[in-house]
Amino acid sequence: MMPVMAVCCVLIMGGKPVDGPASQPLRRGLVAHYYTDPVNWGGNWPDTVSAPKVAAADWTFREYRYSRVEPLINHRFVRDGWFSVRWKGILDPTPGRGAKRRHAGADPDRNETHDYVFEIHADDGCRLWIDGTLLIDDWRPCWEASEDAIRRSPAIRLSDGPHEIVVEYFQGQSLAKHDADPMRLYWSSTTGKVPRQVVPASHFLHAAHHAEKPER
Repeated sequence: MMPVMAVCCVLIMGGKPVDGPASQPLRRGLVAHYYTDPVNWGGNWPDTVSAPKVAAADWTFREYRYSRVEPLINHRFVRDGWFSVRWKGILDPTPGRGAKRRHAGADPDRNETHDYVFEIHADDGCRLWIDGTLLIDDWRPCWEASEDAIRRSPAIRLSDGPHEIVVEYFQGQSLAKHDADPMRLYWSSTTGKVPRQVVPASHFLHAAHHAEKPER
């Protein structure tokens, strides 16, 4: 049984095309690659309360199942657990060439650079890379209502334009049948006047190579 999610999606490379290099046209959304993991991690996570004593890395991303395009990372996963997801694509802080700037007084023709902070609220483990830099790395079980469920990155300086992004997540044992486990990616920028919010779908793109290779 595969995950049921409260999110709209389209088939691989089925999104609306946007401007990009002729050799790699860009389309909206991130490519999500889904894997199934061993139930109860082979007996090493036998109940719904205790934390497993084995390394999560040894029991996640075990069997590739399918890929699809999703508009953003804002999920409430409803299932009994035991799966991993890897989102791959492009983050563009200001999508659309010549688009109106987010704040008054900005020059629409100037490439701006701002410091961004990212947060992930997840039950269970999560990771975040931007342009190959690992910003969040907490690959362990975590209850959604605990303080540890919100992971915060250091500030990273990003210019307008495309940046490679990879986000990983695993769901182990849900605490109750049909438990809705969160996985949400937030950002904020003081200088860019971006309040803390789930990163909107308009900032995510992908190319063919993001769909062709589910591995990191």
